[in-house]
Amino acid sequence: MRRLLCFGTVVSALAALLLAAPAQAEDTVTSERLALEVYLSADPAATIAKLDKDEVAMLAARVSEWTAVESESEPVKRLPTAQQKTLRGPAAEVSTCWQYRKYYDWYDLGVNTGQTWMTANWCGNSNGITSYSLTNRGGVGFNGVSYQGLGNYSVNNVGWEVRQAQVFKFSFGWANANPCMQIRGGKSGLAGFQGNCNLS
Repeated sequence: MRRLLCFGTVVSALAALLLAAPAQAEDTVTSERLALEVYLSADPAATIAKLDKDEVAMLAARVSEWTAVESESEPVKRLPTAQQKTLRGPAAEVSTCWQYRKYYDWYDLGVNTGQTWMTANWCGNSNGITSYSLTNRGGVGFNGVSYQGLGNYSVNNVGWEVRQAQVFKFSFGWANANPCMQIRGGKSGLAGFQGNCNLS
């Protein structure tokens, strides 16, 4: 009886997987069709207004499919400002500071959906990071995607490196899409970028 029960459970699980696969493929085709209808429409807002709630949600979920083309500058060395010296005390006097600008063009199905940008600023010395900030943060949406402003800012100063992440808010009608940019700046001026908010 136990063997039959296990076999029945395995058959049920396989049947569920086989039924789910065509449904997922169909959802992907539907979301791509909806996205192209909106992106290529002469009036994207009017096209979105005609979609039902599930279709708009499907469209917003496409943010996970967005790809990015980046344009970047090398970290630029600069002197600490008077404010940075005051905030961090005498240690900041011997700090070196950098700026790192990052621009991202976001695409879905080959169509430009938006652009985001930000500049990371940080200072460091042999003891670690002495100050940091994000400036010049913004975005713009294209082809039916609206830029709604900045979302959460998060930071993790691990001593030898500071990790700063910024969420950017976009929308399709009432549904939101929230891509994230992260710049990591090291105490010696090395810099890196990630297209997510994972600060670990």
